Amino acid sequence: MKRFETRVDGWLWVVFALPVVISVWLSILMGPWWIALLGLVFGLLIACTVMRINYTIDGNRLLVRDSFAVRTYPIDNIQSVQKTFGILASPAGSTRRVAIRFKGLKRPMTAMPLEVSPRDRDAFIAALLQVNPSIKILPTQK
Repeated sequence: MKRFETRVDGWLWVVFALPVVISVWLSILMGPWWIALLGLVFGLLIACTVMRINYTIDGNRLLVRDSFAVRTYPIDNIQSVQKTFGILASPAGSTRRVAIRFKGLKRPMTAMPLEVSPRDRDAFIAALLQVNPSIKILPTQK
C-alpha cells in the first residue's frame, strides 16, 4: 500500500488565511470578538479539509480521500494518465495535477478525467504503472 499526499499550492494558503485576516480586522474595527473567532474556525475548517486529501494505491484499487469521503477506483480500468495543469473541481490542492481517464466504468462522469495532485507526480504515475503496465502515458497538457 502506497500513500501519496496532495500537493498544496501557495495561493491556496492565502485562501486559508484570508477569512482569518478579514475577521480579525473586522473585529478590531467593529468590536465583537466572535467575528474573529468565526473567521478563525472557517479558515481552519478549509485548511483541514484540504490537508486531508490523499491518494492511496492498495493492490488494484486507487483510494481517493477527499475531505470526509473516500472513493475507490479500479486501477485495471485506467486507460491513460496525463500530467496537466487544471482548475476543474476535483480532490486536488494544486493546479499541478495528473488527469486519469478510465474505461469501462458505468458512471455518468467517466467522460471527465479524475484530476488528482500528488506531491510527486512521477512517483504516483510509476506506482500506477506497477499495478497496470498497459496505462498509456499522454504528453503533458498545459
